[in-house]
Amino acid sequence: MGRPLSSAAVRLSALFIAGVSITCNRLPEDRIVPVFFATDRGRIGYDPLDYGTGRNSPEVLQLGRIDVRIPERHTIGEVERPNIKTLYIEHEKTHLVIRAATEQTYEDFYSDVRRTISGSARHEAFVFVHGFNVAFQEAVFRTAQIAWDLSFDGAAILYSWPSLGVLDTKAYRTDYNNNEWTVPHLQYFLEDVSGRTGASKIHLIAHSMGNRALTYALNRIIADRRVQPKRFEQVVLAAADIDASTFRGLATVFPQSSLRTTLYASSEDLALKFSSQIQGDSGRYRRAGDTVPDVLIVPGIDTVDATLADTSLLGHLYYGSNRSILADIHELVAKNTAPSDRFGVDASGKPPHEYWRMRK
Repeated sequence: MGRPLSSAAVRLSALFIAGVSITCNRLPEDRIVPVFFATDRGRIGYDPLDYGTGRNSPEVLQLGRIDVRIPERHTIGEVERPNIKTLYIEHEKTHLVIRAATEQTYEDFYSDVRRTISGSARHEAFVFVHGFNVAFQEAVFRTAQIAWDLSFDGAAILYSWPSLGVLDTKAYRTDYNNNEWTVPHLQYFLEDVSGRTGASKIHLIAHSMGNRALTYALNRIIADRRVQPKRFEQVVLAAADIDASTFRGLATVFPQSSLRTTLYASSEDLALKFSSQIQGDSGRYRRAGDTVPDVLIVPGIDTVDATLADTSLLGHLYYGSNRSILADIHELVAKNTAPSDRFGVDASGKPPHEYWRMRK
């Protein structure tokens, strides 16, 4: 069981879970979250600025910034967007909306990111790599929501690769190929973020199939030795859609490249079970983010079983939509707190087969 917290620490954790902002970081009064982006998707329009499902040709990253306003009626974990009930009409008080969107040159992008980081209290940034079945604007809104809900004071950066944004077998296979294609682009981008932003702390958050691209990119970064060891502060691997055996073989890169790496997994993740079926052999190729038939334990990585905490329909979006898990990630990013000292996380198993469980 985690170490008992002081009354003040318990109060702060309770406030965050209840939806009240923790005061250790600053939140903008205008509720605008700048989302910096890098994408190798092909551009499909300037007004509004948007990127589609195909690969960019030539193979270069488009860079830019999209300012997202968070509504006054925002609920932690939610990405409030128009739906059929609102006739798909945006309302600023109830929906995340885009206030400005600009594609930037290489120099302008890094100058803007540096200004944002230099104006933050701890000079930090995070890079979010989305997963399968995600459209570009959907990824932008999710990045803004995560930044706001974590009370993140720094540069929120999205890396978006060409997902078809469709949930079926054919689209999954296309996304799988595009995810492999994006690896060298993600590698070079992370090297630039490391060397050109002036960030003292850089956190990496990957979801679903984004974990696959990130794992391979970090292996290339370490092999090429263009980034200093442990350059990245926190690496958060949520619902990892990568073959578990393959991941185990590649995972030695994480202790080399980060201060701490946390793998969140669940036995109720239906999207990962769908993925394992597509891989063939009656689903025997389990994913790293699945805890069936057992929890994946890898040296140098903190594995957290999030099954009890997540009650969503597919059990796949808990990294951004579950308050308890967002609070846990907040502790990681804000304080590098070990799982033994985090509120709401209990130890399970015994070393060297120890892992952690989120409470309900």
